[in-house]
Amino acid sequence: MNGDLKNLLDEIKQKRSRIYSVLNLPLDGARIDFELTISGTYLYTLILDGTASIKFNEITADSIDLFKSREIICPYYRLYISNIAQATKSLILCLAVSKDIFSINDETK
Repeated sequence: MNGDLKNLLDEIKQKRSRIYSVLNLPLDGARIDFELTISGTYLYTLILDGTASIKFNEITADSIDLFKSREIICPYYRLYISNIAQATKSLILCLAVSKDIFSINDETK
């Protein structure tokens, strides 16, 4: 294990931080820059059967289409999520401290 990864794991253990969180957002109601205060460096869109976008850290940041960008590696401390109202649609995100610690491989063999 490299030193940076060991230090990160030690810090997580000491702070009792969660390595990852799964966020489930029904898309039946519209959102404009719905703010989430959470930190990490890795975001993966597990499920998106509608449309939604995200901004990192600042409300003035550029929006990223989550349907087109399923895996994003970017340091963040705040997220802004936007979507139009879409009955029966949902967005499920995996938010993680680091891709070095938590990664999803969705390739089927």
